[in-house]
Amino acid sequence: MLLRSLATAAAVIFGTHGLVGTASAMGNDPDQNVIRVISATYGASCGVAPGNATRDVAARCNGRLFCDYKVSYKVLGDPAYGCKKDFQVKYQCGRRGTFQGSAPGEAGYGTPVALICN
Repeated sequence: MLLRSLATAAAVIFGTHGLVGTASAMGNDPDQNVIRVISATYGASCGVAPGNATRDVAARCNGRLFCDYKVSYKVLGDPAYGCKKDFQVKYQCGRRGTFQGSAPGEAGYGTPVALICN
């Protein structure tokens, strides 16, 4: 049973797409050096409420060692019509402190933002 669990965990972590992991396999243990999104905001430069993108970024990136998040207005909507919206994300890598990623105005057209824990 233990060997099967280890094999399953290894398959998830090393999978066919490299070293990726998942939140369920990696857990929420702060001693694990994986991404845990604290907050993400699309349109802070336009005065929108902070954290409006947190749920989507966390769903896509939590539990991974690397996440190349592509900012998309098609997913996040248009929280400030007519304004060039930026993107900001804060995340943790285990107990190593808080890290940040960002993209300038007009980020919603697929601008990639890399979240990295290594």
